[in-house]
Amino acid sequence: MEVLVYEYFSGGGFKGETLDWGLVSTILNGRLRVESLRADEVLKVQRLEDALARLETLAKKVDATLIIAPEYGGVLASLLKRVESSTLTLNCSSGFLEKFPGKSEILKILKSEGVKIPETVILNSPAEFEGLSLDLGFPLIVKPSQAAGCLGLSLARNEGQLKEALNQAWKASPSPILIQKFIPGIHVSLSLLTQPGKVK
Repeated sequence: MEVLVYEYFSGGGFKGETLDWGLVSTILNGRLRVESLRADEVLKVQRLEDALARLETLAKKVDATLIIAPEYGGVLASLLKRVESSTLTLNCSSGFLEKFPGKSEILKILKSEGVKIPETVILNSPAEFEGLSLDLGFPLIVKPSQAAGCLGLSLARNEGQLKEALNQAWKASPSPILIQKFIPGIHVSLSLLTQPGKVK
């Protein structure tokens, strides 16, 4: 099986590991060195427009495409729209991402379906915090609804840290801000490859 992996930012993952995925192609920013990158084909580009054109061309030649890109700002959804008609994508559909663009929308759906979630307050801007009485207690997690990974995420242990965390979240991504009761435990991330009615 030939899989095209398009990574919006080159992150250097899988360093030193052997990947047994068949043909691996990658698009790489022309400013980066490729000596240590193991791929069957490396296409250097200087401009985003060049990368997008190559993404569309390569997607037509492979069995499946996986796009790694920020979800916020519609970046991932717009990239998926470019390839969905010509390849199997291993991501959520662009339609799903447009319907649920951030963490706040996902949390509302999970809550409505009875899934247990941490106590959460959602603000549309830091200004909404003024005069707000929170009964969540400390420590608190503060994060923007639309941000990739941990961008704008903070742990606030007191009121002063909370105000700074709200500003940091808004600066990282001016989208709704989630304030959540901190739940201690082991961090878990889960990805699923699914078909209608099937989970692999």
